[in-house]
Amino acid sequence: MITFIHGFSFNHASEQTSANTVLFVYLLEAKDHIKEQFGFEKEILLAYAPYPKMEPRSLQALQNVLMKYPFHNRVDTLSCFFISDDNDNNTDQLEMSPNRILM
Repeated sequence: MITFIHGFSFNHASEQTSANTVLFVYLLEAKDHIKEQFGFEKEILLAYAPYPKMEPRSLQALQNVLMKYPFHNRVDTLSCFFISDDNDNNTDQLEMSPNRILM
C-alpha cells in the first residue's frame, strides 16, 4: 500500500466477500499530478486478494464488487489496481474479457 500513498488518498476501505472469495477493497482518489497525467476523474478501485494462487473466482469477485454500492457510481470503470499474493507470473489460466474488466 505504501506504493500508492504518494499519488493517491485512501477514501474508503472494506472487506468484501463474493464468489467464495474475500477481497480487501479500497477507493483511491488520485492526487492532482496523477489526475493530470492519467486523466482520472473518478476514484480508482484497488482490490487485494490474499491468496497464494490467483484464480478466476478472484476476478469474478472483483467484477461483482464493481457493481455494488458504493463502488458502482464512484469508481472509474476503465481501470483498477488488483493485487495478489500469487508470485507466479503465468496467468494463462485467467480468461479476461477486455470489455468486462480492464487492469
